[in-house]
Amino acid sequence: MINIPEIPLENFEKPSEEIESRIGAKNEYIGSIEYGVVGSGQAGCRIAKSFYDIGYKKTLGLNTALADLNPLELPPEQKLKIGNIEGSGKSMDKGARAAEESAQQIFDKMKAIFGTVDKIIICAGFGGGTGAGSLGVLISIATKYLEFLRHANPAKDVIVIAALPTAGELKSSTIKNNNDAILKDMYEFADKSLIGPIILIDNAKIEYLYRGIPPAKFWGTINDTITQLFQV
Repeated sequence: MINIPEIPLENFEKPSEEIESRIGAKNEYIGSIEYGVVGSGQAGCRIAKSFYDIGYKKTLGLNTALADLNPLELPPEQKLKIGNIEGSGKSMDKGARAAEESAQQIFDKMKAIFGTVDKIIICAGFGGGTGAGSLGVLISIATKYLEFLRHANPAKDVIVIAALPTAGELKSSTIKNNNDAILKDMYEFADKSLIGPIILIDNAKIEYLYRGIPPAKFWGTINDTITQLFQV
């Protein structure tokens, strides 16, 4: 079971006014809500990159594997290799440990990239080890960051976007078990008001609806569809 851990982070004096992104990141979309976006794992980073492409410039990409992180088209200062492993091998335990080991670095990256934000979106795939495994830790860090910004109810301002596995991916017992475990935990978190909205992207159904799309454009089309939901 995934728990939201108590992450020991360096104490910061809470700001009395809005703070700027230290790296100069400025969101470019039209809207009154200021979002910060975190993508974890390969699927989560793909979704986060789609947000970045439509103007959500306060975006952070995380991965345990440099082989997956390096090609991610985000500015270098907006990417972070977490943990002391090269990939989680679909192990949620390894993904969780990697995020715990890098918790302070993740918090510091949020501070450097986000500055003041109203809500934080965490993107992850529910079948992999890094995204699903790190999710509980990332929720804790995001909540602490919003608490640092003096949010009255920080947990409700953490949004989770989850990419569910495709039908083909669910044929793997490891991916299916990861998906089942993290889904159960997220429902429990929501019931206990430990997070805000959870948006579940059923890739198995989307795969059927978009079955005519060439494979090279499949994930880009899906992720663009997801991010457009926030353009209202």
